[in-house]
Amino acid sequence: MRLLIVNWSGLNTGDDVMLEIVAGQARRLWPGVELGVVGHHVSENIAQRLQLRVFGSVFEVERGLRGWSGMVAAVRWSDAVLVGGGDIMRERIASLLPFALAAAFGRPVAGVSLGVVGRTGSNFWARSYALAISASQLWYVRDQASLALLQPGRHAPGKFRIAPDVAFSSHQQVHLPPVAVPAGALRVCVNLRELSDTAYLGVMSDSMTMQVTRIRDALLGGGLPPLADVVLVPMVDGSAVDITADQRDSDGHILQALAAALRAAGVADVKVIEQRPSGFAELSRWLDHADLVIGARYHFLIAALATNASVWSVSYAEKVTQLRLAIPGMRELGDQALSLSSPDEIAARHQKVGEMARQAQLALDDVLAGLAPGAGPALAQRLSGWQLLLLLGLEPATLGLRVLGGRLRRWLRGSVATAGKAGNQG
Repeated sequence: MRLLIVNWSGLNTGDDVMLEIVAGQARRLWPGVELGVVGHHVSENIAQRLQLRVFGSVFEVERGLRGWSGMVAAVRWSDAVLVGGGDIMRERIASLLPFALAAAFGRPVAGVSLGVVGRTGSNFWARSYALAISASQLWYVRDQASLALLQPGRHAPGKFRIAPDVAFSSHQQVHLPPVAVPAGALRVCVNLRELSDTAYLGVMSDSMTMQVTRIRDALLGGGLPPLADVVLVPMVDGSAVDITADQRDSDGHILQALAAALRAAGVADVKVIEQRPSGFAELSRWLDHADLVIGARYHFLIAALATNASVWSVSYAEKVTQLRLAIPGMRELGDQALSLSSPDEIAARHQKVGEMARQAQLALDDVLAGLAPGAGPALAQRLSGWQLLLLLGLEPATLGLRVLGGRLRRWLRGSVATAGKAGNQG
């Protein structure tokens, strides 16, 4: 059995956690399984530790034929394809290609912990996603918002189910500490991110300065006990900048700005962690120390929910808002009256997290069972030649038409402006 996993692992601790959970469960179900991955930039350390065959980056397909050939080689190598998780379902050919190639080569394909962002409702993408879905086995999406964006009733009823992110399954073995009210000075752990991805800009438009100011004022505005120490933890560190060349892709830039603001306001003990944690176990070293956790990154918040700390979110995306609404006692940084969670709220949160952990594990087991050799009649179907042409060929063509249309509009505006100036001079 050869299983190909497609996700965004390599730059973000949360994506690495999902890869590790999926790979671990696949090995428990199928001893001797060979695992391959198409990630973002999977490190050699992770590949060796999880015994993965790395086929390159998921976004290389948008940069040239080498990326396409790598994805083709990966799918042909596999016996089944599992896409998951994270915000990998977007209006980009990289999101659709694993499904299309799996259909072309007759490989069963499924998705778990999928999130959908940036859907504009264009007719092209609606048709493309409908075809991709028709060729898949089963999709588990992580929240109601993603389910609504995929429009299952129109495309493929019965193939969609909602289950918590697979990262929750790591909390099944966590022995939650007894609930206690923080005594004395407050210990705080923070994660923030800047918004470099246009898919999120419609959800939160706060600049880095605004985010830093809001957190500084919330911590020092008088409604909380005095601060003992503040630890700032990145989920994406400076190594991402070496790959993307955009400092906003690293959490370190905004965390350093917050550290400077807190020190300027008189907070003496502020520590910035330079290297991102390798997983939840390492992250818990900082989270377990805290009485209050403030987080933007989705998986940072998931990890924090299994601690005894109060948890405040910074909702930069719909997935964070959906998470906060699902968890008892979780606060949002923009709330008018911020406070620490009560012992009863934390106890209720612990119970909810345990339930979500079990649901996440069942979803992952369900998807893997459906991909197993001889699992039963395949729900997937092969796409016809014209459908594959639509799915793989029209997106670049549409992009080219958009570019030409934009140039034509600029030329027309320039011509009108030139004609206007000539008329005024006459």
